[in-house]
Amino acid sequence: MDLISNRILATFKFEKLDHQILHGILENIQDFYGVKIIEWISDKQGLITKCHETFYPEIPHQYCQYHFLRNTWNHLEAIDSNAYLSLKKTVNSLDINTRSNSSPVYFEGLGKRSVQEVFRGINKDLQKMIKVRNKTFKELRGVRLFEELTEYQRKMAEILTDKDSTLRFTKILTKTSLVLKSALDDVEKYYADSRELNNFFQRVREAFNQEDMNIDEKESSIAIIYETLLTKTQKLNPKLNLTTYKSFLQKKNASKPQIMMEWCRLWESYRPGLFQYTHFPIVVKTNNTLEKGFSTQKQAIFNRVAKANVIHMIATRGEDYLRLKHCAPEELESDIVQEYTDAVVKELRAKLRADIKERTIMWNTKSRSYEGLEVVVEHYYQKLKKKKGGDNFVG
Repeated sequence: MDLISNRILATFKFEKLDHQILHGILENIQDFYGVKIIEWISDKQGLITKCHETFYPEIPHQYCQYHFLRNTWNHLEAIDSNAYLSLKKTVNSLDINTRSNSSPVYFEGLGKRSVQEVFRGINKDLQKMIKVRNKTFKELRGVRLFEELTEYQRKMAEILTDKDSTLRFTKILTKTSLVLKSALDDVEKYYADSRELNNFFQRVREAFNQEDMNIDEKESSIAIIYETLLTKTQKLNPKLNLTTYKSFLQKKNASKPQIMMEWCRLWESYRPGLFQYTHFPIVVKTNNTLEKGFSTQKQAIFNRVAKANVIHMIATRGEDYLRLKHCAPEELESDIVQEYTDAVVKELRAKLRADIKERTIMWNTKSRSYEGLEVVVEHYYQKLKKKKGGDNFVG
């Protein structure tokens, strides 16, 4: 792809590919179009780097900053999954979720009822919690689930402090609270490690986004962050050495020091090419346009099959789709692009982005509210209170 015009120059499928075959293809493209390669941008793939170093060493080669951050983030997702998957398993195996509806038990004040029926509101809250997803570069699902579940269990324990421990409802709620507390204690280390590493990652990400810094200052500020990380890593595990450290793909059982050292290795590996765009004849900081193109096509396919996305798509893009779908034949024949100035197009795009952001924040906030615990507890003890005959009953 030509990153100046954003044109696809050629596409190929390969049974095998090495740096020499890639060199031949690039030379053919240059001959066909009668142009010269003036700059490279890649994700630092091995054969691309080898091709560049062997045949085009004089041309600046920029390593994609997104891929650098993505390779870093992957390790965060892996260690965070230890907390998420364990807590998800605990929630799904709770008695209030697994007890058969066909085996009702006696609840004082209610009679015979299934456990799932009585605790449906609480289970609904917990199931909503575990459906959380990672937000790339922004939020880890294990961290979020741990924090929400911790607060939920705390409220549960607080409610139970003055309740009659002989009641079946209280016994089941107490057991649920203790199981959750035990599960949270078991994964607290993964949570703490994920939080600490994510804080470091956000510092690096923010440094990359400092547009008011010149390149030397930006590179220097990021380098200082990694020097601090390296010092801390070697204090945690003196046996780890950056010069002899071997890279590894993300894995759940990697320790915090191993991940920290791998991040330092990634930085040293990517650093020579992360700011090469300053040497380009024309500034193209990343292959972002290409990545967005792939993402757009992929999302277009997903949106046709993923029912969960329908509400969001209708709310944010429905009006535009309707206009395109139902415009008159004469409108279809006209050149719609010529009828709009760049300023109008930019304004419309900005409005769409703002609408999407506003609705996303609203739905995300709404999804974090959990009221089932209070509703279930109040429903049961109020009924029991009336059954006992008056306002003088204390649970």
